[in-house]
Amino acid sequence: MARNLHSIQRVLFEIDTHSMLMANSFKNSLAVFLQDEVVPVLEKQFDLIESIGNKIVQIEKLEISIQSNTWENDSIFSKNDIKNQIEKEIQKALNELQKTTTNKEEKESKIETISPEDKELKTLLYFIENGSMPWWVSKEDEIDFFKKINFENLKNDVFKIQFRNLIQQKKVQKRIIDQFANKEIVLFTSVLLDSEAQQKMLSKTPLLQLLNKKSYEFKSLFWQLIFDVSNEKKPMDLVFFYHQKRAEFSSVKMSFELFIQNLKAFFPLNASADELTKMNDNYLNSEKVKSAVKPESTIENPKIEAEKINSESCYVQNAGLIILHPFFKELLKSCGLMGDSNTLLNKELAAHILHYAATKRENDYEHTMLFEKFLCGIPLHQSIQREVKIEELHKQQVEEMLASALLHWSALKNTSTGVLRSEFLQREGKLDWSESNPKLTIERKTQDLLLEKIPWNITIVKIPWIEKLIYTQW
Repeated sequence: MARNLHSIQRVLFEIDTHSMLMANSFKNSLAVFLQDEVVPVLEKQFDLIESIGNKIVQIEKLEISIQSNTWENDSIFSKNDIKNQIEKEIQKALNELQKTTTNKEEKESKIETISPEDKELKTLLYFIENGSMPWWVSKEDEIDFFKKINFENLKNDVFKIQFRNLIQQKKVQKRIIDQFANKEIVLFTSVLLDSEAQQKMLSKTPLLQLLNKKSYEFKSLFWQLIFDVSNEKKPMDLVFFYHQKRAEFSSVKMSFELFIQNLKAFFPLNASADELTKMNDNYLNSEKVKSAVKPESTIENPKIEAEKINSESCYVQNAGLIILHPFFKELLKSCGLMGDSNTLLNKELAAHILHYAATKRENDYEHTMLFEKFLCGIPLHQSIQREVKIEELHKQQVEEMLASALLHWSALKNTSTGVLRSEFLQREGKLDWSESNPKLTIERKTQDLLLEKIPWNITIVKIPWIEKLIYTQW
């Protein structure tokens, strides 16, 4: 019988002790104790959970609390005592969770059974709502998630029902527009309207070809229009939009009738082609044409700053960027992104430049850029545009900044920028804003002894355009 595969995404220990000396002692031995003693206990208990076929069993959270005064002896007996207590509490907690799950009166199940396909769709739903990845996605799976996802599976009820509720939110509409290609957005809209849109045929559609050639502004206005028409059922808005952008359509010899014909190929309308043509004729014949034209709308970022964030902390990639904080202002100034009074002129481009500094990658999905968004003063749940061009001059400025950082960091002065990126900048961290000042925690590794040679402070960080100090525990 094949052994079940278990994936434990996060383990958080909170230990209360009476002295800092004892706390540091625990800190130094905790990783080994966790790996050698606690993880095998978890695996043993998880093996006892009954699985069904090819289903995945997900446990959102498992919390236990124990008390012991024996660990200060640092003996095998004391560690076994802790281990035994942990095992008993885990077994007890799992039993309680399974009882809760079988209780039909419970509105929210603590243990969920889900197929691999549904897990993929559930992950996608989480991303388009939050802009980050859920706890059940490992760092390795994050890398290729969007390459592997089959957009043809979006018709699945698991996805369709929740998506139709989510798409009413402006922030979700904007994230889809910002993060996905036009042909992928067509598939999202086909879910919304129960229409058929075959991915292979989309590239041949003249309207999609036009969209792919136009600016982000044109793309944003078009898809916002489609979402508005589908939600509010106002087909006359299509007439207004066509005439607002008539120059663009005329450049490819696309008449209004052809525009509607192309649109209907992937977006069913609640008005017939004849009805829309009549609306267009009435518009053209009206003596009030000029006054009838709606002012061109822009897509506003939803006021996400006012939203309550679901938790008071999150895990972020590229947390090691905090090392470079003294160089941020000069870098972004050289890229033409600094305004008066230490303000950023283009926060999204700044975030992409910092992401490039850490990874040397471009156009990544925003769940990989949470820390970069934070560093640029962008609310973590606010969507940013994915396809942002970083000019060669900006890339050159980034490389010069990294070289300058190495020059000032004597312990690494003979090291390449590639090593700086992989060993220090591309580190996972926990960003916590539960207190008055944000706190960044990064797990210490062997090479971090070299951090003691940095000639600037990384424990208390002040970023010019961020009001509060950032406390770093590395």
